[in-house]
Amino acid sequence: REYESGWGYGSPEGVACTAEGNIWVAHFGGASYFDGAAWTTFESAEHLATGEQASDLVNDVVVDADGNAWVATSNAIAMYDGSDWTRYQMGEGLNDKYFFDQLTIDGNGRPWALHSDGLLEFNGPDWINHENDDFFSAESFDIGPDGSYWLATFSNGLYGFDGSTWSETNMSNSDLSSDGTRALAFDNNGRLFIGTVYGLNILDGDAWTIYTMDSADMVSH
Repeated sequence: REYESGWGYGSPEGVACTAEGNIWVAHFGGASYFDGAAWTTFESAEHLATGEQASDLVNDVVVDADGNAWVATSNAIAMYDGSDWTRYQMGEGLNDKYFFDQLTIDGNGRPWALHSDGLLEFNGPDWINHENDDFFSAESFDIGPDGSYWLATFSNGLYGFDGSTWSETNMSNSDLSSDGTRALAFDNNGRLFIGTVYGLNILDGDAWTIYTMDSADMVSH
């Protein structure tokens, strides 16, 4: 089915569905909720971030098992429980300024946020920062079948985080076709798909499969 945008202008940056089949959309200027009949828009400056942290750049939205919506703006994270918003930003639940890009919910129902220098984990009342200064600009992340976290970085290959220790996968220690990684995702079989600036890579256990314009019917890298 096709639903007409209920928030005016601005393309979607993130989409999430509730258990009831309703839709959340993160977009420029705020986050919008569709209940099957009508849209409700929550403007960023009023609900998602305030003061110096206010931004119309709304990058992602996820929904946890309890139906709470978590929304990431460029510098803040906000949670909506169905009636009220709770904001987390510098000086209000966060002790530093971060640039957020992506959110996910782990197997225990905890939100994780990708920021430019690592990951933030929400353990209930507090956010825990898992920082790594070795890479430049995290681009994408996903959770593996073993519960580990994998990050694609702008120019340093892949980084894995097992909850305590970081590991690095790059062209010098693997068959990765490029250290310029832009997107990654696990499939239901546990295979890791990696989009790089030089083709698509698939990691299945220890085995690599590389698809480039030279080896596959790809119109572009």
